[in-house]
Amino acid sequence: MANKRLQFGQALIEAIFGVVILALTVTGVVSLMVSSVGLKSKVTDRKTANRLGEKVMENLMVQKDVGPSAFWLLNPVTNATDADFPGYRYSVGFTVVSCDTYCAEAVINVGWSGSLGDENINFSKFFSRR
Repeated sequence: MANKRLQFGQALIEAIFGVVILALTVTGVVSLMVSSVGLKSKVTDRKTANRLGEKVMENLMVQKDVGPSAFWLLNPVTNATDADFPGYRYSVGFTVVSCDTYCAEAVINVGWSGSLGDENINFSKFFSRR
């Protein structure tokens, strides 16, 4: 009888350890899945912001080529939005740079409210009158 109690106690301890190991494994997998989903969301947000920054940069290059007199006034843009990118906003600032001809650096800041709060990304482009 004592032998059966010992076996039962040993089986009970093994079952408890098995449940603990299973719980730790499931907890680790679930936390990995949650962080993976959050990372995917952040990457998607940054890709979208990158596409908006590229679009704004391309528009600046077209403005420089098509209407250079208006472009070279270097009027800043603040808190603008684009209908193709809801939830994102951008600003464009210019800094005059010394060079052989008239030069400027455009800095585009794209911002959005992401999973980690307000986030932003910056792009810059050098322009010359040549």
